[in-house]
Parts: sequence; structure tokens; C-alpha cells
Amino acid sequence: MPRRGLPPHLTTVLPPEMAVAPEDHLTRGLTGSALADASPITHVTADAPPFLIVHGANDRVVPHTQSEALAAALHTAGAPVRFELLPDTDHVFGGHDDIDTIVLMSVDHLVEQLRRR
Repeated sequence: MPRRGLPPHLTTVLPPEMAVAPEDHLTRGLTGSALADASPITHVTADAPPFLIVHGANDRVVPHTQSEALAAALHTAGAPVRFELLPDTDHVFGGHDDIDTIVLMSVDHLVEQLRRR
């Protein structure tokens, strides 16, 4: 993931010890092969379970290109993947006016995959 600073809307609501770049929280000082091992793309295989990846197009914390890259890697490997980019939606679906639809999409995806087994 490209290095990014903490989004301004978060710096005003977080305590100082939490006001660091998101990737620093996720990786906690990992480097080299340990850092690569922390990336889901490193572990993509054709045997991956079915994925539903839903990401906000306006996510200010994690760029949607990260989910697009994971979806592409899964697709290339031959793993089942569905990617949904939600317009006008921020991190953890902020700004989306119908969270119930996102939940229903997730449940429908799970039911569909369980029926295939």
C-alpha cells in the first residue's frame, strides 16, 4: 500500500498516540519478507475461498486500488471473486445511504457460495 498520512478528518478525533499513518498500525514495524507476508496478495492461490470485496470509491484511509489489486490477483489465479466499488462511499462505508443493501449483498453472496458446496 502506498504510504499515506492520516486523513485530516481523523486527526481531530484520535488521541495523539493513535494519530499515525494507517499502514503503521497495520504493520507495526514489519520489514522485508515479514512485510510482504502481511499482504493478502502474497497468499493468493487458485484454492482461495470465494471472495466478495466491497470498497468505497472515496475511501480516504485505504485506497480502493488496494482492493482492485487483490481482486485482480484472485481473478488471475482462478479464484472466485466479486468486486463491488461503491460510489460516494468512504472508509467503512461512510456516506453510503443504504447499509442494509451492503449487508444483504454480503448475505446473498454467502448463501450463493454455500449452495454451490
